[in-house]
Amino acid sequence: MKPIFRLLPLFTLLLAGCGSDAAVDSADQQAARFAATCSLSVRLADAQGVVAASPIIEPTHVAKIEAATAIAPGDHAVMVKLTPLGERRMQMHTRDAVGQSAVIFCGEKEVTRARIMEPLGSSFQVNVPEGFGL
Repeated sequence: MKPIFRLLPLFTLLLAGCGSDAAVDSADQQAARFAATCSLSVRLADAQGVVAASPIIEPTHVAKIEAATAIAPGDHAVMVKLTPLGERRMQMHTRDAVGQSAVIFCGEKEVTRARIMEPLGSSFQVNVPEGFGL
């Protein structure tokens, strides 16, 4: 019979390989899933929070979605890069909307709202709340 202290390092090594990392997606995996499953659009909301019927950014204006650093623990974030037409539309619509809210949608589901502090351009970050359900 082998002493237990000789088997302990092997047992520890086996446990280290069985961690829960497989169940937790990396930021890149979460961003890829968001990009693959969401038809991202952006709409403006007025001072009362009423969302405009027409989007200022449609899915065809999105060139790329990639992982970004989330602000809040548990959330994940993506950086949205727009096409040249999307960039022009974003600049045009947000120039006169400083102080209003931009509402980010995944299909018809609202992801988040953010106050427009200055005109936006070719890219913007979206913080996807924990439990959004991608």
